[in-house]
Amino acid sequence: MTGPTGAQGGLGPTGPTGPTGAQGDPGATGATGATGATGATGPTGATGPTGPTGSTGATGPAGPTVNVGASIFGAESQTIPTNAETQITFSGAAYDTDTMFDSANSTLVVNTAGRYLLKGRILWNFTPNDEGQRQLRISVNGSVVAFDGQDTADAPVGFGTSQDVSTIVQLNAGDVISLRVFQTTGSDATSTWLFTGETNVAPQLQAEWLAP
Repeated sequence: MTGPTGAQGGLGPTGPTGPTGAQGDPGATGATGATGATGATGPTGATGPTGPTGSTGATGPAGPTVNVGASIFGAESQTIPTNAETQITFSGAAYDTDTMFDSANSTLVVNTAGRYLLKGRILWNFTPNDEGQRQLRISVNGSVVAFDGQDTADAPVGFGTSQDVSTIVQLNAGDVISLRVFQTTGSDATSTWLFTGETNVAPQLQAEWLAP
């Protein structure tokens, strides 16, 4: 027959630590934290030194030279009636670099647009008269662009009295330039042809291109 269970003995000493178990699986990745505020922009750095100047490029080709102009002259005297505008007749060109002279109409026709110097000259002969006026006009397309008027009272009778007029105007291709006269002596006057042996001096009409 079994006897009664005896009292529990005291706790024995701790046994030695067993070996480390295998590593467990990684845990789930935590949520990404919020992005922090952008920091202040730092100060601009100092400007670096200027680099050396590059070499000068080659000079481009020269532009075209514009040589435009004409000078026309009359080769005979012309009667100028009193109180009637009269266009001067021209018969030849001392030079004409742009085919401007219209011999059929005694005018210069602009082929190259631009700013022009226009000059006109006439040599008058008057019959005796104490009063009157002589006028010399340059016209473009029939409109006066330059004018010179003089009294004839002091003009020498039977001798040439020179009269000149000039202006600078902007002209277009196709514009027509003419030289016209007007006199109020009450009698016919004469536009005298003057040739010095080398140069046709009068009557004369010139047009010289200056600029676009």
